[in-house]
Amino acid sequence: MVGPAFATETLSVAEDETVLFRRALGEAFDRLPPELRRIHGAQGRATYEGRGRARGSRTVPVALVRRLLGLPQPGAYPQLRVTVAPGGRGETWTRAFGDSAFASRLGAGREMGQFEERFGPLGFTFEAEPRLAGFSWRFVGWRLGALPLPLGLAPRLRARAFERDGTYRFSVAAAHPWLGLLFAYAGRLR
Repeated sequence: MVGPAFATETLSVAEDETVLFRRALGEAFDRLPPELRRIHGAQGRATYEGRGRARGSRTVPVALVRRLLGLPQPGAYPQLRVTVAPGGRGETWTRAFGDSAFASRLGAGREMGQFEERFGPLGFTFEAEPRLAGFSWRFVGWRLGALPLPLGLAPRLRARAFERDGTYRFSVAAAHPWLGLLFAYAGRLR
């Protein structure tokens, strides 16, 4: 009987590496398409423009949460602006879909190959997984401050960044088993 085939990859990153996604992806970062390396490898503050769209449940509680967090309401957004500001050992990402904007702080995770995205006191931990045209974010845990939260109560999160036709593209979705689709947004940047 033959068991399942699998492969392992050793993640090697210099201890003093300051580029967040180079730390998370290791040598796979150098194999990313050029637009992903440019945006996720920037050493200084940069602003990118493009267009996007958003979806999500229109129930009052979910729409209220999106509004309080500055997340985009469902619709098409011909004006999308994303600012990436590296600093310290992480990056602040500010996304403006039309007139609504929200920011999160991305930083190194507790383990090699992981990174964390923080929205105020909530922290979401991901592993960066290289893909053919980019990488995806695999959700592995969440916390409120320093307190780990049960995965069974977590929203289901999917995110990826990829390049198509020389254009940086992204998609993010968060759904909860009890509340439905909290938000989903996607776009392309020039």
